[in-house]
Amino acid sequence: MKKNVFRKNGQTAFLGAAVLVLLICYIDNFHGGSAWIPTYFQHVAVNCLIAAILALGLNFVSGYLGQTSLGHAAFYGIGAYTTAVLLKYTNISFWITIPVGLLLAALVSIPLAMASLRVKGQFLIVITYAFCEILRFIAINTAALGGTAGIPGLKSPEIFGIKITKLAASSKGGYILILFLIVAAVAFFAWKTEHSRIGYAFQPSGR
Repeated sequence: MKKNVFRKNGQTAFLGAAVLVLLICYIDNFHGGSAWIPTYFQHVAVNCLIAAILALGLNFVSGYLGQTSLGHAAFYGIGAYTTAVLLKYTNISFWITIPVGLLLAALVSIPLAMASLRVKGQFLIVITYAFCEILRFIAINTAALGGTAGIPGLKSPEIFGIKITKLAASSKGGYILILFLIVAAVAFFAWKTEHSRIGYAFQPSGR
């Protein structure tokens, strides 16, 4: 019964969030006046959705395993820089750069994971923080990565030949749509993992 309640609440939350996202993205199409949803608000919504993806990922380490890691941003940066570099210097599709970034981040995580298995507690915090700082130092001091300014001039991704910036009433609306779908997919994957054998192994025995 409890599981069904949580499932129903999750579906209700998803439907409510979906309606809100659609309103944000398309409400300006139904009136002829000035925009009702400020661009700044949409920019904040984009950043919140990105942060939600990061939080769901960090929840596996801190929420299920009870370990404190300060290196989460490093893997986020690896994926982001991989996509940006490939878009800047090659003709690879944006959607192909995503799995490439995931694969590269996974490969880089292997030596860090091997080192982390030998420590625990505050030593894990030190190792992950040092890893994050090393990658940050490399990123801001590498000309090909744009230094502290990042990599400018990236083209907008396309879906079936349509730019994401054209999917909604504003240029930010398309990114909100795509990011919402990604957040929903990641949240569903996290929920399925939590209720799988692996997820039950992560949970404390008294939970």
